[in-house]
Amino acid sequence: MAKRLIRMECFEDLKIPLTVICTDLDNGQPAAFSSGPLLNPVVGSCLAAGFFDPVLHEEKYLVDGGYTEPVPISYAPIDYVVIAIDAMVRPDWPIGHDRIRRQWMLFNGKLLYLQILKSFDCVLYRLSEEKLRGMQGIHIVPALGQMKFMDFGSGAAAIRAGEAAVLGMLPEIEKAIQG
Repeated sequence: MAKRLIRMECFEDLKIPLTVICTDLDNGQPAAFSSGPLLNPVVGSCLAAGFFDPVLHEEKYLVDGGYTEPVPISYAPIDYVVIAIDAMVRPDWPIGHDRIRRQWMLFNGKLLYLQILKSFDCVLYRLSEEKLRGMQGIHIVPALGQMKFMDFGSGAAAIRAGEAAVLGMLPEIEKAIQG
């Protein structure tokens, strides 16, 4: 499937330079790719660990780069205008704590799942905040509402929110590009 969507063989075949950020699952470090074969880094950069097998590329097991670089602005060339679209979900969605039956929490699979998911959202959100601290450029934050990191079925809504946020920032983007 991915091979049908990605028609270029190598990064060098692209008209616009591209750097793809993945997470090396063996060492927990970001792995950046901007040359060589294109398919495996692009596929690896989209894989949710635990849901999909990592992609093996250059002796690295690759998964979603958002685990280590949620907004990879540090990889942008120095002379570029940086436009960071921060799609990290805000961890402000309700869990629905069951205060009466708290002692039974471990037996409530849904509540336990929501607590783990919210903890994951908190970690990624704070990592994103730290990476963006002192950023030079334009920071765009789509209004994602109470979307969660693992809301895979909400892609269309997230894209619409991203488009609306970018359109709202177009005057600033045009001003930054014109210099």
